Amino acid sequence: MKQIKKVSDIHHKEVVINELNQNKDKIKYHVNKIPALVVDDKIISQGKTLSDIEIKRIIINASN
Repeated sequence: MKQIKKVSDIHHKEVVINELNQNKDKIKYHVNKIPALVVDDKIISQGKTLSDIEIKRIIINASN
């Protein structure tokens, strides 16, 4: 979450970050591995930590 906040601040993109840590959240999004990144109810990544470049690409694509 800190990486996403850092990248969004650097590139002046507003993002809403919610930590999903309840079992119902895992079931809702079908997440089996953490960390996981869900954007607009779609699983983008799970089971690995994304690089700043990957996060930047995701944030830019989500805002278009």
